[in-house]
Amino acid sequence: MLPQHVRVFLEEKLRSALRRAPRELDMAWGFVVHARRHQPVPTLGVVTLGGESLQLTGRLLAHLDGEVLWLYGRTPSTLSAMPLDLAPVPGPASDAPLESVTMHVGSVLPEGAEPEAVPATLLEAQVSADALTDALVFLLPGRPAGWPR
Repeated sequence: MLPQHVRVFLEEKLRSALRRAPRELDMAWGFVVHARRHQPVPTLGVVTLGGESLQLTGRLLAHLDGEVLWLYGRTPSTLSAMPLDLAPVPGPASDAPLESVTMHVGSVLPEGAEPEAVPATLLEAQVSADALTDALVFLLPGRPAGWPR
């Protein structure tokens, strides 16, 4: 369970990112990825715009498949449960908490630029619960199916 003061802080961080997001992106929903270190094995957690605090699972990530997530409302990115350098394994998404995810990051959206005009220069990184020092804020135009409010 995430302490209430931490959850409230992360919710405010998310709301702040939504207020600052470029209007042309039309962002209306988002979530924050953070480390949950109070467990025997550190895992990743999420806090949604509606104040839900839960563990990040393969099933939740499966609902983001193909969605462009805007990191802090400025940088297009995607998240995947697939480890670096491995092909995806077919099968049902798991409800087990994830210790890490793969993030692909594109070019930062320049001030006033249209989202379609940004070249797709990608960086691939592993986001690991035991190494994550600051929460990551992701924005979307709407709530994906299968995610809590």
